[in-house]
Amino acid sequence: MTDTAMHGGSRAGTADFLGRTGELAALRRCYEEAAQGRPRLVVVEGPAGIGKTALVRHFVDGTARGGVLTAAGEANEAALPYGVLDQLLGRPVRTDPLTAGAALLEPLGELQGEHPVVLVVDDAHWADAPSQHALTFALRRLDADRVLCLLVVRDVDDPGLPDGLRRILTDDRALRLRLGGLGVRDVAGLSARLLPEPLEPAAALRLHRHTGGNPLHCRALLEEVPARTLRSADAALPAPRSYTRLVRDRLARCDRPARDLVRAAAVLGTPCALARAARLAGVGDPPAALAQALTHGLLRELPQAGAVTVAFPHPLIRAAVYDRLGPVRRTALHTRAAQAEDDPFTRLHHRARAAHGPDERLAAELADCARRRGALGRWVEAAPLLRYAARLTAAPADAARLDCEAVEALLFDGCEEEARGVAAALPESTEEALRCCGVGAGDAQPPATSAR
Repeated sequence: MTDTAMHGGSRAGTADFLGRTGELAALRRCYEEAAQGRPRLVVVEGPAGIGKTALVRHFVDGTARGGVLTAAGEANEAALPYGVLDQLLGRPVRTDPLTAGAALLEPLGELQGEHPVVLVVDDAHWADAPSQHALTFALRRLDADRVLCLLVVRDVDDPGLPDGLRRILTDDRALRLRLGGLGVRDVAGLSARLLPEPLEPAAALRLHRHTGGNPLHCRALLEEVPARTLRSADAALPAPRSYTRLVRDRLARCDRPARDLVRAAAVLGTPCALARAARLAGVGDPPAALAQALTHGLLRELPQAGAVTVAFPHPLIRAAVYDRLGPVRRTALHTRAAQAEDDPFTRLHHRARAAHGPDERLAAELADCARRRGALGRWVEAAPLLRYAARLTAAPADAARLDCEAVEALLFDGCEEEARGVAAALPESTEEALRCCGVGAGDAQPPATSAR
């Protein structure tokens, strides 16, 4: 098989590629070592959508000068014997794994020349077992060969990997590249390619926090969510539609107590005590409900001493669950959470989330609590309360004043990018008031907080 298998269809992904400078540098070093007759094995790990395939394709497109053999595992074809090896060899294989492994060594030797051969197996955890065993046989016998092998997996501990192959992947001689999310600047760069105008730093930071920098999820939200929502400091970001369907399916496989527990945790925000979420959900057997939620990857248990504490494995899971509650159930849960809450700050938070129109009394309580929190230097708590208060007051002048106080609270907390984002989203009528705070509504440039 020639290198067209990897290169074909990957140009668009290469053009859109962002970041990963450290990982690319490591791959290039391994390529140079392989060119000197020192075969290298690189394991590229990371969750779905994190950009493993994009990284490998970008590297191969930009660096590989010799032969390239590529294949990809597929969950629906894991039972197809030698399906992956057939892709690598370009012909059907019907023999035992050892002979098949020896057959794979032939093109690896024939394609070697001035430049090393690059062998790529994407989603190796979904490869069929005979192909995995053949690959294990071949990798064990690479000695002074000019071969760079790139295996892409979600996790080397994936049960889809046989023990023999896992031992090779975790050997000290293998390089493991565990991919995390993109940086905030890369998220902003992605927005510049997908939107008429790139996201401002504050909006890019919010999208980054919401998605963990996962390129797939960032791209989906940039394509699915209106730009005004992405830029708004008030609008809650949803989960991508495909991700929401995944979470919905997981919830559907749970019994009602587990579903109710997950929904209660989404309203409370995590981490939260299991007992507290169970009370809000009306769950009689919290451990059993939690066990189901853990099995389906909807919650995770935090290793803390004392009361059992739970959290969502990813912010997008909470967003998907919370969005699908609907306004009636969401309001009811926030109202019940407020009634059961002892902490004034948290109680006000739930009351604000349950409110659906102007409420001057609640707005005054929110503003008063925010100012008391600010007096204690707890600006990170004051800012959201002030924003809630601004949305719940009917007087435009009062709303403008509260918005300005929220901007100041963010500045005092050192959150300059978020302060810029809030200021930039405010109506033009608040511009004069913002300038009194030292922030212009148009350019949203905050003053140095040390001057306050």
